[in-house]
Amino acid sequence: MKFLESSVCSAITATLLLVALFSNSVFAEGELLVVSYKQDLFATNPHGKNLPIVDEAALEAACVAMALAHNMQAAYKAGQAPHPVAVFPSLGGVKLANERLLIETGLDQEECPIGKDMADPDYPEVPLMYKALGELVRDFIGNDGQLVICPLCWNNRGYDNDDMFDGAILDQAAIGGLFFSPGKSIDF
Repeated sequence: MKFLESSVCSAITATLLLVALFSNSVFAEGELLVVSYKQDLFATNPHGKNLPIVDEAALEAACVAMALAHNMQAAYKAGQAPHPVAVFPSLGGVKLANERLLIETGLDQEECPIGKDMADPDYPEVPLMYKALGELVRDFIGNDGQLVICPLCWNNRGYDNDDMFDGAILDQAAIGGLFFSPGKSIDF
């Protein structure tokens, strides 16, 4: 299920706002950009717990949050942005960090818009690029992005630590680092 043009425009607009934040030096030296995601990917299913119903608005927010984090961390690693990025899933948003759950429900293959290739000589007429949600999360972590999961939220749902993405951080001290270090945050 591909998103409507309005959601794609929202993702692109948000990406451009982040680029403007980075390029205008509104960050102090050593600051971290935190992308907070707390929406539950699944709506309550009146027909039983074993049949999850995807919440389309929450899925869109997850795609936009991960696309922004992915793109900004890639820019940081390439020396094009001065600050690293952390994603902080909390409350129902910890489901985004549960790789097993995303695979079982097929959401790991959900195509998320990640923007356009601005280096293409035909820009802006080039098509949007898409990447699977699971791939966005794995690439973000693989590019030294921090996926810091709320341990209370994770454990409250009875999730096993083996279910999270490899490289995800489930540590109370890491959360303290997010809250007490200077930086900016974007909340989804």
